[in-house]
Amino acid sequence: MSDDEDIEALETRIAFYEQELSELRDAIDAQQQQILAVERRAELLMQRIADLIEGGSATGDGDERPPHY
Repeated sequence: MSDDEDIEALETRIAFYEQELSELRDAIDAQQQQILAVERRAELLMQRIADLIEGGSATGDGDERPPHY
């Protein structure tokens, strides 16, 4: 291989790696957003559980009778 061919091969590999890196960054960003959403939901669920343990209601209905009474 000549120097020009070597340089072209290296440039092709660099372009490929740059594309792969960009795709990996996008995937990491999407996963981070999913993790944040799951953490928010987990916090809300933990708060609801704590409210229930303390004797409260998760829906805020208290001791209301069900509609069939």
